[in-house]
Amino acid sequence: MEATVSGESCPGKLIEIHGKTSLFLEGQIHPELEGVEIVIIEKGASSPLITVFTDDKGAYSVGPLHSDLEYTVTFQKEGYILTAVEGTVGDFKAYALAGVSFEIKSEDDQPLPGVLLSLSGSVFRSNLLTQDNGILTFSNLSLGQYYFKSMMKEFRSEPSSQMIEVQEGQNLRITITGFRTAYSCYGTVSSLNGEPEQGIAVEAVGQKDCSIYGEDTVTDEEGKFRLRELLPGCMYHVGNNDVDDVNIIVFRQINQFDLSGNVVTSSEYLSTLWVKLFRSENLDNPIQKVSLGQSLFHFPLLLRDGENYVVLLDSTLPRSQYDYAFRKYLSLQWATTNTSLCFSVPRGSYPSRTLHKGPTSPCP
Repeated sequence: MEATVSGESCPGKLIEIHGKTSLFLEGQIHPELEGVEIVIIEKGASSPLITVFTDDKGAYSVGPLHSDLEYTVTFQKEGYILTAVEGTVGDFKAYALAGVSFEIKSEDDQPLPGVLLSLSGSVFRSNLLTQDNGILTFSNLSLGQYYFKSMMKEFRSEPSSQMIEVQEGQNLRITITGFRTAYSCYGTVSSLNGEPEQGIAVEAVGQKDCSIYGEDTVTDEEGKFRLRELLPGCMYHVGNNDVDDVNIIVFRQINQFDLSGNVVTSSEYLSTLWVKLFRSENLDNPIQKVSLGQSLFHFPLLLRDGENYVVLLDSTLPRSQYDYAFRKYLSLQWATTNTSLCFSVPRGSYPSRTLHKGPTSPCP
């Protein structure tokens, strides 16, 4: 507040000031630890009121603060656990967290990536894979006992598992050696035109004394596969190295077929003829039909679904002018290979017989 007094007379009471006892928050970190972050938050507030750090002696002091308000105080420092000292206000004990680093190498001293390491303690559990350098570090561990176990296909680890004691602030380094016990077979699966085949199952089955062993896998989007854990000395023909470039060509089973034929009759009647294709259980509704402008006919590609089909030859000739018998049909039971159907149509009658699909033969 600002006030200006002029003249010789004294002004009256301008403002009344009341003093209150303020609040200071003070404490000590044991042992002395510099740089502990202390955050003061007024009760009900969404953001911190003030943030301070302990000095080089681990001490801190925050204030003055309003003594009639409530505050929340939090303490934190990376790599430490802070717990309140019983019987004191504002004093905390700091415990340094520990770390364990694992270095996994092969017997020829090469780093082993992709090794699964499991580490578990009373309140801690983690499963991680080693990186390309073969090293994996577990940080911010409390003191106590931990159990680790390493696992990787095709390798035997020494040590494979062990109980370890972690002290406060300790950084342990443990070396594990992996010994090769089995090998892999790498390859690709492609179609005849060289396109990669995804999702193809590939299996290696042991022979003779190794008949109880078998491994399988599935090709990826590039048609590549890897068969793991093939034992040396078995009939996979695996020696003491991985097997590369095992390339496989697959032939897809054809699930479609062509149906064509030749109608032998006078050319003047061809334009009046239709060839219709029915399923044997439904002779009222054709699934395909073609008109004859020439003696040869051909249906679009049909599914090889194991069903029975009926081919029927029909005519639009008026019965008032032409005399011909009731319609007859050919019943076809599809088997495996494509074929061409040939039959003649004498005037006044239709042939009727059952054909079994077989090898293609030339039409007479």
